[in-house]
Amino acid sequence: MPSIELKSYQEDEDYLSQENPEPNRRSQYLIYHHNSNSKKWWIKVTLLGPVSSTSGPSEIQKSTKRKRREEFKVFVQLINFESLPLLRDTVTELILGKDLEATTTLKLNHGAEDSLNENVEFFSNLKYEIREDPSRVNYPPCQDFLFFRRFHAAQLTDKEEIVDGVFRVIHHGIPFILKVVDRPFYQPRDTYVLRQELENLRQFQGVPNIGQAAGIAVDSNPYSTSMTADQQQVVVGIMLEFYSGGSLQQVFDGDCFQNYAWEKWPLQIATALSCLHRAGKTHMDIKPSNVVLDSCGNAIIIDISGIGGITRAWCAPEIQNEISPFELSFNLRQWSDVWSFGRLLLEITKHAKQNHYVKHLKSIAEELTKEEISKRMSLADAIPQLTPPGSWERCIVL
Repeated sequence: MPSIELKSYQEDEDYLSQENPEPNRRSQYLIYHHNSNSKKWWIKVTLLGPVSSTSGPSEIQKSTKRKRREEFKVFVQLINFESLPLLRDTVTELILGKDLEATTTLKLNHGAEDSLNENVEFFSNLKYEIREDPSRVNYPPCQDFLFFRRFHAAQLTDKEEIVDGVFRVIHHGIPFILKVVDRPFYQPRDTYVLRQELENLRQFQGVPNIGQAAGIAVDSNPYSTSMTADQQQVVVGIMLEFYSGGSLQQVFDGDCFQNYAWEKWPLQIATALSCLHRAGKTHMDIKPSNVVLDSCGNAIIIDISGIGGITRAWCAPEIQNEISPFELSFNLRQWSDVWSFGRLLLEITKHAKQNHYVKHLKSIAEELTKEEISKRMSLADAIPQLTPPGSWERCIVL
């Protein structure tokens, strides 16, 4: 006997600013189980346009989101999903509307006419279209990343969320960082960002002072239709090396800056950033929280997709107000990285005990953060001047 497992409900809330009585788009996610053949389908039922309530406009005006959700839930359970050409191993979006170009009318289950849902007559006359849900969480197939070691998600324990979508996890007693695909406020672009980060991690494998990948977290495709046959393995996250020293932001926020051999950080960060640039890559989000420390106090640049996001306050003046900064030329993006590094260098000098070397770093930082690109010092010119005084090879246990 088929059954339905209801999931989340969504509404397009633009109608509120348009002063319409109800949304022009609402969706209900569900899983349709066909127990007789051990199969299931993920489905998103989307209704376009308002519901023509038999109670009249005044009743629509008083309708609440809770009432609309409950009515829609009742309705979707009346749909004869067995009659639809559902898509395997993904999320099928069933789009309903009176004005669709489609000619096929939605089929309801027997006895739907006896439903208490007052809009059942309206629903029974809707046309429908089928497509793959473009807003679904897109899990990349494992075979796209043969270079990386696989970690089975079921073997990751002691999950501790650090920020949205990023966790500290344990695998056989060893700590790692896990960046998941299905993160809060997921957008389809997020999967593209993840793919790009994995490509960059592969390209910079073994490069000093750049965050290293441990592998990929894998699991069965959550959208698999068959529940008995071998299910497709997909990437559910990136596994990254865990750096026990925390971030520079945490160091700045603490009261222990002088306990670190910090003098080597400027050269390490600049050299890593220069390595990205020489490979035709930019970081675009250099800031204290994106530089971490390993167990020996070495600075490591992380979050190297280059397209994941920016922090406006840490962007160079020339791109501060850009709507699409990742679409700028490589030259502009590279100079923005240089400016951001200069600002980071200034932040380091603010926390360091003042001496000749700190004054020297501050003067370099001021050159790196010139407002005009034509007057800004390049990384190539800055790096030879960042060599710390003396030897800083001592290892701090963190």
